[in-house]
Amino acid sequence: MTKTPLFALTMAAAGAHAADQLALAALPLLAVIVFQAPPDMVGVLVALHAAAWLVLALPGGVLVDRLPRGRAILWSQAASALGLSAAVYAVATGSLAGLGLATFVAAGGTVIGLLATGALVPDLAPKPRWSEVNARIELARAVAAVIAPSLAAYVIAGPWPAASLALAACGALAAALWAGRLPTTETPPLVGREAPWRAAAAGLRFVMAEPNLRAIALCALFWNFAFLGLVAVFVPYATEVLAMAPAAIGVALGAHGAGLILGALLAPRVLSRLKLRWVMLGGPALSALAILVLPWAPVPAYFLIGFGPMLWSIGRTGVCQAVSPAALLGRVAASIQFAVYGVRPLGALACGAIAGSFGPSAALAAIGLGFALSFLAILVSPLARLASMPERALA
Repeated sequence: MTKTPLFALTMAAAGAHAADQLALAALPLLAVIVFQAPPDMVGVLVALHAAAWLVLALPGGVLVDRLPRGRAILWSQAASALGLSAAVYAVATGSLAGLGLATFVAAGGTVIGLLATGALVPDLAPKPRWSEVNARIELARAVAAVIAPSLAAYVIAGPWPAASLALAACGALAAALWAGRLPTTETPPLVGREAPWRAAAAGLRFVMAEPNLRAIALCALFWNFAFLGLVAVFVPYATEVLAMAPAAIGVALGAHGAGLILGALLAPRVLSRLKLRWVMLGGPALSALAILVLPWAPVPAYFLIGFGPMLWSIGRTGVCQAVSPAALLGRVAASIQFAVYGVRPLGALACGAIAGSFGPSAALAAIGLGFALSFLAILVSPLARLASMPERALA
């Protein structure tokens, strides 16, 4: 990819993902090592970071559909950089509450910036290149998610633990600088400039009324419920039932990252050679298969849970861009993300409760059911019959 607006968009997304993943990895480590915070307070801090998607996704989608999207990325990443800089100050002054508030602000900037990034792709790239651009953006996220925990731990073990957040701030600042090279593409105005809550509701209604988007939302709900359940119960299951050593558990978790990266690298080729329906069915199907083989082969299982859903995520992003009117792109993405982040805590809580009452194996069965339902949501939808990307909707 040459140094065009598409390259600038990719680099801005890479900086945003690097900043967000590094901050997320550093937050619990700083809370424990620097502040000696108890586990419940660590949970609150991490939840504050994650809550940005739940709280700000819908208003962020409205904002993205009202503004030139290149400028929305620039301003949001500047806000992230400021928030992370404030987090560095909070660590330096020993303010745990300030750290939580600052990282929430930074995560809010990430929410708006990434919503604007997805909405800008159809304006900058012809349809045949959407998969390539979306894959590069997802690859940046996958690489950041794999590298950030080790980098954060290494920096925090050094003489200045807050440098981990300073590095994150540099990532957000780099994203803002790259966003400054993007065109100030004018987007279609919201009809009548309606009130923000009405504008957000319009995005939700469109997702529920459009069959492809409705299936994507349902699949994402079931899949994320199951995946967060797996995050909550895999370590107890691996230690109690499989008798895995900590190093072996680490290898299995690392295989998930490898699957994410390989899926992002291969996505453009796969999407160009396979009918779209096989990609949309394959992501949840491979996840359900992974749960079946996990008791005997946890490393391949975790690889499949990374690889298949990454292909699915890139494919579904293209479908959302194709079937959504230009003026609704931000709100459509926001509506789906709002649903996803709303269900994630429920999956972790429910599967954790099942594991506590009936054992980790019972929780694993519930997780498998969630992945199976995500597959069923696609199987009974028009997505199961799509050969290629649908035509883009009219405004």
